Amino acid sequence: MVKKIYQLFLLLLILSGCSYSVYTSEYPHLKTILVQPFENKTVEYALGQETQNSLVNAFMKDGRLKINTQNPDAELRGEILDYRKRIFSYDNSGNVEEYQVQILFSIVFYDLKQNTQIYENKSLILSKTYNSSSMLNENTNVRVEKTEEDAINSILQSLFDDIIKNTLESW
Repeated sequence: MVKKIYQLFLLLLILSGCSYSVYTSEYPHLKTILVQPFENKTVEYALGQETQNSLVNAFMKDGRLKINTQNPDAELRGEILDYRKRIFSYDNSGNVEEYQVQILFSIVFYDLKQNTQIYENKSLILSKTYNSSSMLNENTNVRVEKTEEDAINSILQSLFDDIIKNTLESW
């Protein structure tokens, strides 16, 4: 009888879909955020708007903070200070094999409810490499992006990850 109750309990546990979430929030009072337009100090004219759009979409997908432009609990401000694209490596024939995109950001995350600055990084450098074919670099085991645009998108995802890691996550 005890064995059947135990089996029934396990079945109910499995069917109930118990799950564990790694999403935590160091600041549970923050529910909404305003992502300000990024000031772009580079010649890549669309990069400021791309950065803001990417971050807004990432916050929406993440779901911990809702986008709110009227009365937000938090605010994210940023600047794009530098954009560089350089040759990263050559193949055995001396031809360019990989390029690297590097973007320098200045980021500030404010808690508007408690009127405090939660996170600031005035010199956040993020970079990705790319070449003409998406592949895993055998020497470094690092994924090389396919195009410059892919590298930029990957950098913007890394920017969001850095912001979340340094603000909402308590570990």
